[in-house]
Amino acid sequence: LLVPLAGVVAAETAESLVAKAAKEVKSISAAEAKRMVDAKSVVVIDVREPDEYAGEIIPGAISIPRGMLEFNIPAKVRDRNAAILVYCLKGGRGVLSAQTLQVLGYTKVYNLNGGITAWRAASYPVEKGKK
Repeated sequence: LLVPLAGVVAAETAESLVAKAAKEVKSISAAEAKRMVDAKSVVVIDVREPDEYAGEIIPGAISIPRGMLEFNIPAKVRDRNAAILVYCLKGGRGVLSAQTLQVLGYTKVYNLNGGITAWRAASYPVEKGKK
């Protein structure tokens, strides 16, 4: 029998964490992301796992898996005022990654709503990632 303890908050779920993060970050459409990518006005970061990155990526995207983001972002993007577009497969990891970047002091962070799935659905170009 489990007895609730006074002051203990119920555990979060992945879905609730994503929902909270989504309220704190700016998610943009594939069309908005495409304009930024075409204008070369944004650093594009793929936060999927390396095996996913080895498949199709948004052209020019750099790989920083979500689990390594805090450790690797300072070397990849030194300017905390640089515009950064993060994406994953569908958007969940992207939202969490965008939130993390904001906590780390990055000021212009955008999540691709729907991830690379939305990018592909819009028939935007992709390229082969690297292993």
